[in-house]
Amino acid sequence: MSWVDLNTLQNPTPGAAILAAWGDGVRDNDYDHSHQPWCRLSRAAALAVAVPDNNATAIPWDAPAAGFDTDVFWAAGNPTRITCARAGVYRISPLLTWAAGVGAGFRAAWVRVSGVTYISQPYDTAAAGFAASSGRMTEYPMAAGAYFEIMGFQTSGGGALNLAAATTLNYVTVTRVRELP
Repeated sequence: MSWVDLNTLQNPTPGAAILAAWGDGVRDNDYDHSHQPWCRLSRAAALAVAVPDNNATAIPWDAPAAGFDTDVFWAAGNPTRITCARAGVYRISPLLTWAAGVGAGFRAAWVRVSGVTYISQPYDTAAAGFAASSGRMTEYPMAAGAYFEIMGFQTSGGGALNLAAATTLNYVTVTRVRELP
């Protein structure tokens, strides 16, 4: 068995440091997402969000906890927007939990890009009088400066329906998973 010089492993330039090649997602198959920008936002219980019947409504998020927004995705001036500072493919995972409604119907957590394009529109069915959760993970290519919004949507037939009053049940997580091709 031959020995491998760790300084030149997967690096075409002899003598160059391994860090020049390792973790670039091209020369190795173990792309490490831990260094990618990410954020986790939630909605506090004391600040109810009422979503009118049959009307998509952008959910405003609270300021992220310290260490939970590594690339300034969230800004107080636009609390519904999750802005991508860098171009790339992003994974977004929203979850909205709805309070028990007066009517059956659909509950949804849609993902909208830059105020125009809906990229994820799943529906979950809710029975009258029961709470329901909705949300699906999706990946989408984003230009620098583009933003996501999570749109609450419900069809209870009974006017506005509130999100459940629990911070841990209403959140969104966004991670940049790779550069654009």
